[in-house]
Amino acid sequence: MLVPIDETNLESVHALLARGFPSQQPSFWLEGLRRQADHHARIQGGPVGQILRVRDQDVGIILTMRSRRIEPDGTTRDVVNLSSWYIDEAHRWLAPRMLKAVMSEAGTVYTDLTPSPSVVHLNGRLGLTVWTDGVLLAALPLAALHYGSAAAQVVPLDQLARDALPEAARTVLEDHARFGCICVALSRGDRLWPVVFARTRHKGLPGARVVYAPSKIELKASIGAVARFLLGQGVISLEIPARRDEGVPGAWFSRLRPPTFTKGGVDAETIDHAYSEFVLLPF
Repeated sequence: MLVPIDETNLESVHALLARGFPSQQPSFWLEGLRRQADHHARIQGGPVGQILRVRDQDVGIILTMRSRRIEPDGTTRDVVNLSSWYIDEAHRWLAPRMLKAVMSEAGTVYTDLTPSPSVVHLNGRLGLTVWTDGVLLAALPLAALHYGSAAAQVVPLDQLARDALPEAARTVLEDHARFGCICVALSRGDRLWPVVFARTRHKGLPGARVVYAPSKIELKASIGAVARFLLGQGVISLEIPARRDEGVPGAWFSRLRPPTFTKGGVDAETIDHAYSEFVLLPF
């Protein structure tokens, strides 16, 4: 059976996470679960995950990071990112059953952004499809030399007029700024596009990953302006989730990150890893 994570079973939660991810310090999970719980409380998103229980023994865990999107027609849809799941070896055969149970809501989009090699094969059996194959890894000093996007401008959130973006888009930026992300609007022509970068490290050096961009086409067309802005933020490399046939000046395709998966329908030209483990877990 699945038992929702709440304040009554946090001791078991931390024990399971410690077994499943022994390289992480307890403080990593304390901070990550706090961030997720705070976010779920704001949106009334329910429990932050589920515990798998067999004959009164807690043998597995999965975090279900829920967020909401407002569609152009005003309707909302939920996105649930499946993250940090683990099952004790003796009960590993229950993994497909657990995953099917947590992906049972009609109309909800499910994502898996950091699958292990074994889970990559399992995802296909469960109806998830490949969203991206890896990342475009951009060396920003090289990408900054690209001036084909000279008309593009990057406007930091704190310099953005209150009504410059739709309220839903501005909320995404403000939420992620609180999580420590770099949040901007990309200006090309007469349109503004919200973009969120989560800070990372690549080979010990400061980098960033695009976690939200409604138009990958606009982002790639503006790579020079983006690179020059991020260099000013102390960032020297950028990961753009991508398919293997994509390209951008100053970047090359890499399997530095595993493929991403989705179920429920997403636009292939959209990057939407908002409110995911790239943000809520303090990588």
